[in-house]
Amino acid sequence: MRRRLLALVVSGSLAAGALMSACGSDGGTDVKLSVQGERGRTVAEEQGCTSCHTSDGSKGVGPSWKGMAGSKIELNDGSTVVADDEYLRAAILDGRSQVVKGYANIMPVYKGELSDSQVEDLIAFFNDLAAPTPEN
Repeated sequence: MRRRLLALVVSGSLAAGALMSACGSDGGTDVKLSVQGERGRTVAEEQGCTSCHTSDGSKGVGPSWKGMAGSKIELNDGSTVVADDEYLRAAILDGRSQVVKGYANIMPVYKGELSDSQVEDLIAFFNDLAAPTPEN
């Protein structure tokens, strides 16, 4: 009986650990971030953005931030935009206005929730993730 209970507790703990590591992880990044980009990463983590978005290029509920800044993005309505600072700002504040093709229109509205400096820090983070990495 004790062994069965111990096995149940251990397997339950392992399953919970696996689930927790899979949820809310942004996949990490090996990109050298600027000071402002680091602050942006902190904002993204604190606001729960990494529950849907990744910074390593892997697919999530929302698009990955890796390589997004400065790129051309196709939207669900068939139009194409460049993910410049203006687009990124609009996407952060009201992500439902221009939804990336292939993704659901579920992005929360952050207008009035984030300060201007938090938005600028997020944009710096996204721009850092788009910068080419130096070759070793």
